[in-house]
Amino acid sequence: MASVQMKHLTIVPKTGSEEKPAPSPTRSVDSGVNFDSLTSPGQTVPSRGFTHSLAAARGAREQTLESPISVIVNGYPVNASTITDMARELAKARANGEFPRTNTPGYIVQATIDDYGRLMELREARGGAPRSEWPNMRNATNLLINIIRDIRNRDELRGDQVEATTVEDRVANMMQGVHGEANLYRLVQHAVHHAIQNQAVQQDQAVGGVNMSAILGDIHSRLESQAAEGRHGVTESNMENVLEEVFGMIEHALIDASGPLRLNVNRMDNISDANQAQVNAISQHVNAIGGYVNAMGSQLNSMNGNVSSVAGNVQTLSSQLSVLQTIINMLPKMVTQAVQDILPQAAQEPIVPIIVASLQASMFSKKGGVSGKGADFDFDEKHANNEKSPGQHKKKPNFFKRFFGSSKRGSQDDHAGASGLCF
Repeated sequence: MASVQMKHLTIVPKTGSEEKPAPSPTRSVDSGVNFDSLTSPGQTVPSRGFTHSLAAARGAREQTLESPISVIVNGYPVNASTITDMARELAKARANGEFPRTNTPGYIVQATIDDYGRLMELREARGGAPRSEWPNMRNATNLLINIIRDIRNRDELRGDQVEATTVEDRVANMMQGVHGEANLYRLVQHAVHHAIQNQAVQQDQAVGGVNMSAILGDIHSRLESQAAEGRHGVTESNMENVLEEVFGMIEHALIDASGPLRLNVNRMDNISDANQAQVNAISQHVNAIGGYVNAMGSQLNSMNGNVSSVAGNVQTLSSQLSVLQTIINMLPKMVTQAVQDILPQAAQEPIVPIIVASLQASMFSKKGGVSGKGADFDFDEKHANNEKSPGQHKKKPNFFKRFFGSSKRGSQDDHAGASGLCF
C-alpha cells in the first residue's frame, strides 16, 4: 500500500471462470466489481453513510456464489477484504471531519479506491500536525480543495447518470404497463364482444335492455374457456386476477361514463343555488318595493290632509272676499255721507270772515267814511264773539242760520242796515 496511485482497476477471477460480473442493482456504469463471496462470512460492505451497500452486496451474493475475486492495482492484487478496510477507513475519516463526504454508494469500488488514495495524500500532506494547524497549511488546504472539487464533480456526474438510469427504468416500466394494459384491453374487448353477441343477451336487450348479470356471467365463462385454452396469457392460476382486472376496468369505464353525469348534476346544483339566490334577491326587491309603496301611501295620506287644510283655507278666503266685496259695495255711500257731513262745516269756517269783511267794506262805502263803531255789525261781531265762547260746549250754529239771524236782528235795530244786507 506504499503507492496511492490507484486509478485503473483490473478484475481477475481466481477460479479462471470467464463469466462477466453481474451488473449493479442500480444499473450504474461505475460499478464493475461483483461482491459475490467475501473472504470470510463476517465481512460485509460498510453501511455507514451508504444506503445501497447492503442491497448491492446481497444482490451480488445471490448472483454468483463461488467466484472470489481480486483487484489488480498497479500490478498488485487487492482482495475484497482490503477494499472493505479502505471503505471503513474512509467512513471513519468522513465521520470525524478529516475527509469530505460523498453521495457515491460504497459498493462503487473505483470511487472507494480513489477516495482512499486521496485520503492518504491528504494525510501525507498534513503530516502529524494537529487539527488546529490544518487551515494554516497551504499545501494541504489546496489539496483538500482539489479533492472536494473532484468528489463533487464525480457526485454530479453520478447523479446525472443515476437520474438518467432511473428515467430509463421508469419509461421501461411504463412501456411494460402500456403493453400489459393493451393486452388486457384486447382481452376485455374480446370478452365483451362475445358477450354482446350472445343470443340470450340480445333477447334480454330486446325485451328490457341489457341484462348486466348475464353479461358478467358470459364474460366469466368466456375467460374460463380462454384460461382452459391458455390464450392471451390467461391461466387457471391467474384467472381470478384477470377477472378482477376486467371488472375493475368495467367499473372504471362506468365511473368515467358517470363522471360527466355527476359533473352535470353538480352544475345543476350550482344553477339551482344561483336561481335560489336570484329568487331571494327578487324577494328582497319585492319587499323593498312594498316598503316604498307603504311610504308613498303615507305620503299620499299626508298630502290629502294638506289638500283638506288648503280647501278650508280657500273657504275662509272666499268668506273674507265676500265680506270685502260687501265693504267695497258700501264704500261709495259711506264716502258720500262723509263728504256731506264734513263739507259744509269745512266750507263755513274760511267763508265767514270773507263775507263779514266784504259786508263791512260795502257798508263803509255807503256811509261815506263814517266809522263803524257802535254799528250793528260791530255789535253783531261782538255778539258773535260773545256767543262764540259759550258755544264751545255746544254745537256751533250754521253759517246761514247765524247770518240770517243777525240780519233779522239788525233790521229791527237799524232799518238802513237791514236794507244793506238784502241780496
